[in-house]
Amino acid sequence: PDDRAALVLARAALAVLPADRVILDLPSSNLALQTALTRLGFAETFATARMYRGPAPRGSATLQAIATMELG
Repeated sequence: PDDRAALVLARAALAVLPADRVILDLPSSNLALQTALTRLGFAETFATARMYRGPAPRGSATLQAIATMELG
């Protein structure tokens, strides 16, 4: 999905989630979605470094957000 579709999905999820606390992990390269989520009240709380030995995998324009790393 593109940034617009990702934001539509995020808004739909926020409308039906029973929790008042929602955590998303976004690629740092997705500035448009970060900006849009900030306007919805999200705030960055920490950053991580993804490190590779050898060539890093090529990025995908379809990646919008991932499940939090705390889930394993």
